[in-house]
Amino acid sequence: MADTNASHDVSSPIVPPADFPVSWERPEDEDLFWETDPMHFPEQVTPMMVGLVNAFNEGFKRASEASFLPIRLQYHRINTYLYKSIVPTVPPEEMEAQGKRSEEKLGAHMARMWEWWDTELLPDVKQHLDYWESFDLRGASMPALLAHWEDTQARLTRLWEIHFLIAFPFLMAMSLFAELYQDLFENEGALDAMRLLRGFGNKTVEAGHTLWDLRQLVAQRKSEMERFQAIQPPPSLGNQPPGPPPDNPLGRAIGKFFGTPPRAVHRVERLARQRLLSR
Repeated sequence: MADTNASHDVSSPIVPPADFPVSWERPEDEDLFWETDPMHFPEQVTPMMVGLVNAFNEGFKRASEASFLPIRLQYHRINTYLYKSIVPTVPPEEMEAQGKRSEEKLGAHMARMWEWWDTELLPDVKQHLDYWESFDLRGASMPALLAHWEDTQARLTRLWEIHFLIAFPFLMAMSLFAELYQDLFENEGALDAMRLLRGFGNKTVEAGHTLWDLRQLVAQRKSEMERFQAIQPPPSLGNQPPGPPPDNPLGRAIGKFFGTPPRAVHRVERLARQRLLSR
């Protein structure tokens, strides 16, 4: 195991302290290099969350196979924290040849990335999101909820597969762009290349602009924000959800960006804790 924030000689195993016992379902896993994953799973996870992690794992596996990438991910929950290990799928002597096959496949994906995303992948993503939006969580029986949970894991597997199918080629494209830039301008760094891409529109930039506009509106309408935050989300699935956001400029802006309560309440509270809406 490894803490990504600490330095350690990876050639020697880390002996877990007495108050952090580690057990392995498969003895051979003890020989793998394990590290935390602060990007995807920075906090403790529940046993139920492991089902969603399995969807993440399987989605990565399917996308890797489709892209001829010779690696797989493994996750292991240890004392409520998730650790990952990146495992090769071919012997060392085959790694170079497999890498060339993967580069060719990713190159083909890069050549049609926008068309692929717009005509195939994005419609698939929207289909799953629409399904979740339309499912009546509060009105569903327990058997229906359990079936929905199983279905959700299958859908998440597909979404993570899509995520990595598009992530592998666009990350490779960024890397190739940075390499080209540094070949042309030897005294410049990789971040200088990325600065040339600033300002191009995408959903992240669009969301950031919208969130900034919402923050400005919050600053002007603090009393309305206080009334919105007073909406209490239901304590259980059996309770009736609260009504829509207040019919005023702030309520409409929050409803458009975050959705209706209780989802909007949870999201606004999270942003408020991060001081994104209160500075």
